[in-house]
Amino acid sequence: MIVTRRTSGLYYRPSMARATEPDKRSFIRISQTLQVRYKFVSSTKKDKALTQSYSGDTRNISGSGILLVGKLPDPAWVEELLGKRMSLAVSIRLPGVGGPVNAVARAAWINVDMEKKPIECEMGLEFREITQVDEQRLLEFIIASLI
Repeated sequence: MIVTRRTSGLYYRPSMARATEPDKRSFIRISQTLQVRYKFVSSTKKDKALTQSYSGDTRNISGSGILLVGKLPDPAWVEELLGKRMSLAVSIRLPGVGGPVNAVARAAWINVDMEKKPIECEMGLEFREITQVDEQRLLEFIIASLI
């Protein structure tokens, strides 16, 4: 895991190879601020914070994931998230589309701002489980945003 100190906090990336690889995205990514409800999911950890839902916002979105800005209840969870031992259940509100898009995602990278209380972070999330219906609704929203 790579840890780089930035002026705003710490940036975590699982490996150096990932940082130098060319962009291999399967979907177009658009800048879009959308409301997200999310919950941390772990089969190994028992913590009261795992029962709570949190609110955050996207900074960008694609058919394969989102950049989420929100609260991180425990900085020790960074290792769990990047080690794929913890995931996030996300519910994204799309304007003009009936009901939220729901998915389970894993963290590809995390930028933590330790200066803010509660701790705030940016997480690059990749969808791991999403229904075909929700994926289709998300892609239609992205395409409509481009036109």
